[in-house]
Amino acid sequence: MRRQWIGFLLVGLSAFSASAAWAADDIGHTLYATHCAACHGDDGKGEPAAAKILEMDAGDLSTLTEANGGEFPWEYVRRIVDGRDGPGPHVVKGKRMPAWGRLLQEGDTAESRDAVAASRIDALVDYVRRMQDPSRP
Repeated sequence: MRRQWIGFLLVGLSAFSASAAWAADDIGHTLYATHCAACHGDDGKGEPAAAKILEMDAGDLSTLTEANGGEFPWEYVRRIVDGRDGPGPHVVKGKRMPAWGRLLQEGDTAESRDAVAASRIDALVDYVRRMQDPSRP
């Protein structure tokens, strides 16, 4: 009986650790699905119903590397997503993209809030980078 419990415990711990690793690796996808997909679409092609209702072209995020000569424009995308110190608010047909840098903050001090926002933005930008070519890790 004791061996059974130990076996269940080990299986449970390994499943928990695998799901925790998966969650950490996939935070970019979670942030994208929560904050970006409504306008940019699940696949980043910018054709969801919300974009049509808002009468806007959210842009095709899946071709950023191609449009930038084969190099993913990491810093430019990061500044657009952050929106706090980038090239200004991203506006398409009068519709303004939120400054996610402020919305993704969390913590007790300005430094900790900025660090959390930076980490989340990096995860989100990395997810958009991975959208460029699904065969890339």
